[in-house]
Amino acid sequence: MALSSYRDYIEAWVHEIKTPLSLSTLVLNNRKEEMSPSVYDRMIHVQHQLNENVERILYYARLQTDHPDYRFEEFRLDACVKEAVHEYAALAGENQISVTLDLPPLTVVSDQKVLRFMFSQLLSNAYKYADPENGKVEISSWRSGDKIYLAVRNNGSGVPPEDAPFLFDKGFTGSHPDRQKASGMGLYLVRKYADGLCIDVALEPVCTTGDGFGIEFVFSL
Repeated sequence: MALSSYRDYIEAWVHEIKTPLSLSTLVLNNRKEEMSPSVYDRMIHVQHQLNENVERILYYARLQTDHPDYRFEEFRLDACVKEAVHEYAALAGENQISVTLDLPPLTVVSDQKVLRFMFSQLLSNAYKYADPENGKVEISSWRSGDKIYLAVRNNGSGVPPEDAPFLFDKGFTGSHPDRQKASGMGLYLVRKYADGLCIDVALEPVCTTGDGFGIEFVFSL
């Protein structure tokens, strides 16, 4: 009962806080001409960070129930991914990230809304930790046998080998200096919801070599 009340409170709080966030979007769009491009882009970036943190709180609260509600449906994976990429365009621009997409028309059965949230966490992570001078992110999907793969890769420094086994643990930030300000919640939520949706999540071998960082979703057909 207490957990149910907690989730209900968080969902109500999220609903309430999204109203001023939506209003701020309207104000920014209406006043865009009064700001320099750099100021406008920075404000959009900050607003996106607020929205991301609110979404994270909501999805964390939903995990506290015994049986999170999922809505399974068939949909185009490429379309779902492109929506998230569009939503994170401000973050890519703020970090001057070059984004490459290789997304053939593949269909999966899952919870589209939850999957988009999960993918957005991978995308946020990839943008933040790409090479600071010449950041690049590659997003690709493909089918192999009875499985569909979705990979997000960047050209950052990856993670120390000793950190790799714990990267999806709750609150883990690791020993890399760039991650010390992270919450350690994004990848934890990805793993928890992946378990609920029967999606495998794997770090690519390149992650611990210092030559990049990549995470894959694996869907069984």
